[in-house]
Amino acid sequence: VPTSRNTVKTVWLDGQSQVMASKAKNYDEAYSQLEKLVAEIEKPERSLDSIAKDVKKALELIEQCRECIRGDKEKIDKMLE
Repeated sequence: VPTSRNTVKTVWLDGQSQVMASKAKNYDEAYSQLEKLVAEIEKPERSLDSIAKDVKKALELIEQCRECIRGDKEKIDKMLE
């Protein structure tokens, strides 16, 4: 399970919010950043192109959350052996 994860930070370009990927430390951080990204995606003034880019980043964050869950499940399974 990878130790570094992507997170999201908002950057303003041409007066419009753009969400950029960076590294997250754990599931809670990745999930929190995913929630922020979803809020950005839902803004009606966003262009379709920027939404498409953010959806791609959201999918990456979802995969990172899944990786965290898989890693935690493996740890729990080992403890139960």
